Amino acid sequence: MVLTVQEDPGTTNSLLGALSAEPILTFESETVVVEEYRPLAVVGFRVGPIPTGSPIRVRFDVVGGTAAEGEDYWIDVKTVDVNPEFSSLGWGYLRFRLQDVDAAEPEETILLEASIEGSVVPPVRVEIRIRDAKAPGAVGFVSTRFSANEAAGVARVPIFRTKDPSSEGAAVLVYEGDSTLANALGASGSVTALFRAGESQAVVELPIEADSIAQGDRELRLRLVSASGGMTVMPELSETLLTVADDESTPSLGPLDIARRTSEGREGVQLTLRIPRGYQTRIEFTDSGMQGPWSTLTEALSGSTEGFAFVYDSFESGVQRMYRAVGPRPLEVTLPW
Repeated sequence: MVLTVQEDPGTTNSLLGALSAEPILTFESETVVVEEYRPLAVVGFRVGPIPTGSPIRVRFDVVGGTAAEGEDYWIDVKTVDVNPEFSSLGWGYLRFRLQDVDAAEPEETILLEASIEGSVVPPVRVEIRIRDAKAPGAVGFVSTRFSANEAAGVARVPIFRTKDPSSEGAAVLVYEGDSTLANALGASGSVTALFRAGESQAVVELPIEADSIAQGDRELRLRLVSASGGMTVMPELSETLLTVADDESTPSLGPLDIARRTSEGREGVQLTLRIPRGYQTRIEFTDSGMQGPWSTLTEALSGSTEGFAFVYDSFESGVQRMYRAVGPRPLEVTLPW
């Protein structure tokens, strides 16, 4: 909807006065999740517009929840002044302290209500969820997709777990896809990843046989089906797709795109290059023309967004710098993309 204000001083002033008579109070989110192990937590809110020279005081009251004030948390100051000198639509933060207990316990909540002192603006509420730091938590893949190259000889797919890592645990996953990749994990169709005490990450290692057959990319889908040690599986990170690039059919690189910007006597350059999945390339530069010598700027990998690698460089204005991409060559590690 478009609101048009006519160039009539009386109408404009009365309309703007009606629109800005009372400030608006909102929380950043209707629900805020905090971890119990953090000694200090914050809840953000926004209020405005604020009349010039007139700070707005926001008051906070606990109106519900399962957490006990004075035992599970403390709010030392329940009013926050938002100063118009910093912003006409000001951000503010309420700080409170949490009690980290040694025993595992269920998630607790605080129902907090905020209101503007001396205003008829209706109060707003936020639910704060306090997650137990001692609970085993959940497991999931670090990424929903991974890339590797068969020349590396092995693919390593990491699985992480949340919350307290002090106890042992395990995650069971099943797999399907390319038969040679699946057979490398065993004939059972499932594998167990172990979390030792103190570890927040486990790695599934997939041996890859480097052959001399041009067979194209191969794929293996992994899916977490269960977890032990009190842990659960995260639905949104329960599956991942591993792509293993074939090193016998090396693809070509995309064009090297160069964008320049001059500021305060220096040249800033952004290099953009599309690298085939499962490969990496070396970005080189020279200040001495095509004959070189050429120096390595960085190793660019195929694990960035949609296969594009972004490289940045900076140098003094007046330098005639050239760039080139060398490769590609097989990716040496397993990357999330």
